Amino acid sequence: MKNYGNDKFSAMGKAALIPGMQYLLELMQEALDFMREKLGQEQLAAPAADGNANWGPRGSPRWKANVSKSARKRWATYSAKEKAEQLRKTLGVKPKKPKKVTKTKLGSAIAKTWANMTPAQRRKRVKAMQAGRAAAAAQRAKLPAVRVNGGA
Repeated sequence: MKNYGNDKFSAMGKAALIPGMQYLLELMQEALDFMREKLGQEQLAAPAADGNANWGPRGSPRWKANVSKSARKRWATYSAKEKAEQLRKTLGVKPKKPKKVTKTKLGSAIAKTWANMTPAQRRKRVKAMQAGRAAAAAQRAKLPAVRVNGGA
């Protein structure tokens, strides 16, 4: 079998391609340098006019090089309520609050449930609760005792 890669014509072809490839590499290097320069200018550009340049999606701060350490520390010490207030002031965004089930709502719902039960249903429910508590106590009794600091 003849090796087509080692004859004089393929060597001439390879030699003819080298200057073109060098030229292409120079063009690509220029384009790369141009893109890096543009990127550097964009990263150092002034913040947007609307004031949202330092804030990322979901209200998290997008810290830039010009933000001081004290500002980062201050943001870290804010409670959730203070962060929400800061976001509302800065961005005009009102974060969504999870719906809370308060004790009064929960208590009134339980009271309504018990009020709608018949005496037989109540007795059955109470017996089931007592059985569950007894089973939990028996389970705890089976666990080994934990001694702290060598105590009894």
